[in-house]
Amino acid sequence: NFRRDKIIEIGIRLFRFCPETGQVLSREQGYSALQDPGFALSPEIVRITGITDDMVKGQSIDWKQVETLLDPVHILVAHNAGFDRPFVDPLVPTSSKKIWGCSFRQIDWLTKGFPSQKLEILSIYHGFFCHAHRALADADTLLHLLGMPDPLTGAPYLKELLVNARRRLSHVSATYSPFETKDVLRERGYRWDTEKRVWSKVIYAEEQEGETAWLCEKVYSGKFRG
Repeated sequence: NFRRDKIIEIGIRLFRFCPETGQVLSREQGYSALQDPGFALSPEIVRITGITDDMVKGQSIDWKQVETLLDPVHILVAHNAGFDRPFVDPLVPTSSKKIWGCSFRQIDWLTKGFPSQKLEILSIYHGFFCHAHRALADADTLLHLLGMPDPLTGAPYLKELLVNARRRLSHVSATYSPFETKDVLRERGYRWDTEKRVWSKVIYAEEQEGETAWLCEKVYSGKFRG
């Protein structure tokens, strides 16, 4: 949770690409660093990442260097950018001015035949393995994946992401939805916001009219209240 949790590691990999084709042209400079959060890491985080209290003790991320690396880039890419960006924006001024691409949501993995959108699972489906949950390794894994051909179009996956990252988005909240519609909303891709206590999801702006019609029919019995 970006409101209460702290970054303990960052991994950045710069790369050059062709904006017309999505081809990855070269892998450039990288940066990786640990950060002491000022408190003991939970057993769950240690188990998932392999990062221990001893590893982060006294360590710090050079945020000025991060700013220097990110300032000239055309797009920032993360696998679930909605998670990463709220952590980075307050610490790196240039971040909030950039377009962020989300390889988790802005590439239609399910339509392509992949039943999971998790990076480590997608890697296995594409014939390679990664040392998951370490920041720079994940960045390099994602870059390798984005350069691979889409089985439906033959173009690199990065091309689809570049197109979708520039499409306008709408945030739809199913306010006042009856309790008995929760399963229908979940199947539709809505997620429960525990703080605002509402089902919501993000869609492309051109889908808003159709989504409103669906909510009217399936959730609100004819009158949109979202």
